[in-house]
Amino acid sequence: MTLSITIRGDQLIKVKEALASPAKIRGASIGVLRALSEIERWHKTREMIRGAGVKGEGRSSALSDPNQITTRTGGLSRSYRIYHKRGSLIGYYGSTLRRARLLETGGTVKPVKGRMLAIPSAYAKVGQGAALWPSQYPAGELFRIGRVLYKAKKLASRSDLIPMFWLVPSVTIKPRPGLKRTAESMSLRAAQIIAEDIIKSVQGGPGGA
Repeated sequence: MTLSITIRGDQLIKVKEALASPAKIRGASIGVLRALSEIERWHKTREMIRGAGVKGEGRSSALSDPNQITTRTGGLSRSYRIYHKRGSLIGYYGSTLRRARLLETGGTVKPVKGRMLAIPSAYAKVGQGAALWPSQYPAGELFRIGRVLYKAKKLASRSDLIPMFWLVPSVTIKPRPGLKRTAESMSLRAAQIIAEDIIKSVQGGPGGA
């Protein structure tokens, strides 16, 4: 899932005089990179939140917010990066993770292997909120009752059973178009940043004011 800033094609023809000098092209390139940095900051601070979640809440908070992208370990946030080559008038910001596209556009997730997906409960979280896969637990530590994988504390009573994973045949993810909203919010600001850096480069060059 990628957002791009591009100055090319017909746009270059229309602004040929504005970008006629190397200083102006250099300034535009600097502006593209700076605009992408602002887009990244907006996206990661306005459209992403850290999963909170507490024991007893049931299912993991990784899918709890209906509008924002919730990140528990920070891996999703780190997957969004800026791609820009120095001197280029083309720049990108986005993630190559399939999960990023799924969260942005929505869709249905089905198991690749087996018949069920294991959705971690709040009890399955470790460290900063990540969850192990059921296969990573020692043999015999988890056992299934119906569509729930449990872990036992003492096995003295049913209340000692801890629900670790909910087993479901599929999960439908509603779209959370944070990247789209970021593009809409930052489009004018991005153009302003590029214009500012073109002016700065011209003023700082030979014969500049």
